[in-house]
Amino acid sequence: MRIIFHSKSSLREMQAFSFPNIGFPGLGRVQFQRATHPPPKGKRGSPAEKEYYDLLEVSPNADSKEIKTAYRRKSVSIHPDKNTDGDNTEFIKLKEAYEVLGDEVQRACYDAFGKEFDKTPCLQDFIRTIKHEDIEAKLDVTLKECVNGAEKVVEYNRKNEKGRLEATKHTMFVPPGTYHEQVFTFAGIGHQEPGKVNGSLVVIINMQPDKEFQRVGNILICEKTLNLAEAISGRMTIEHPNGTQYSVANKMCFQPEQWYCIEQAGVTKEQPLFIHTKVVLPELPFEQKRLLCQLLGMPVNDAKDTQYTTAPFVDSRVVERRVMMARQEQAQDSEHVQPPQCQQQ
Repeated sequence: MRIIFHSKSSLREMQAFSFPNIGFPGLGRVQFQRATHPPPKGKRGSPAEKEYYDLLEVSPNADSKEIKTAYRRKSVSIHPDKNTDGDNTEFIKLKEAYEVLGDEVQRACYDAFGKEFDKTPCLQDFIRTIKHEDIEAKLDVTLKECVNGAEKVVEYNRKNEKGRLEATKHTMFVPPGTYHEQVFTFAGIGHQEPGKVNGSLVVIINMQPDKEFQRVGNILICEKTLNLAEAISGRMTIEHPNGTQYSVANKMCFQPEQWYCIEQAGVTKEQPLFIHTKVVLPELPFEQKRLLCQLLGMPVNDAKDTQYTTAPFVDSRVVERRVMMARQEQAQDSEHVQPPQCQQQ
């Protein structure tokens, strides 16, 4: 019996390996086989095909800068904007050649297997043999930096051409509108080793929590704490992460636990800024409290007044714990309650 692991596209070029201790009754030893890519037909400097190099008029040994320069030079002369007969075939072929040769991994695959390298069985196995693994690095950024954009430095360790680990830095620009866990890939600046394609640096954005703002997509939510004067006057100031000052006015007082909206003031102008208000009352001396109560037409609470019941401050965690205990007691009591019996007439 022979069990084969293979790609969908081909069963060619199998590599067999056996497990002598594995057997089934009546079948004897089982042999496993694993599909691999076919042997390369070419390499750098001696590619399997030269069509793309001929289109760009460069040598198979040309470096990435020479390829880029050749593409720019040729594309200017045959660009569709300058082509009066409407035939863009030559430009499309040139662009296709540059997209392959301009990418180190695709170029290595083209050199090895030719134009239709994407149809090669087990191509990913071949890529793993020619390219270093990518380096992942998390970059901490603030909400303000994500909204406005910022230049940041990424520090990471990579293997140099001598195979030694070295600390290095990469300066990148975080564009405006960047979001949490957005990925930026920088090809060719990861691990380096002669005979292999340089690995990439993969930067993952880690947006730090903000004390005042939350971001949901491109919507901004501001948790605004107001003092008594701001709440009664109906006026407050919001400083947007982009630096814009919004002076917000309301005809009525600002109420606690209410929502307000400023359109076109999110991370982008397509989304709003929502404001969630909280009101913190001040601790006033008795005389100031008395004057304020007179102004509002309310009697002031005197410590000697026995008409009112004093309710001391309680932490919210105490309330949650007492409520949870009450629910547990209620659930236990309900288990022992006998349903009423129907009396027969």
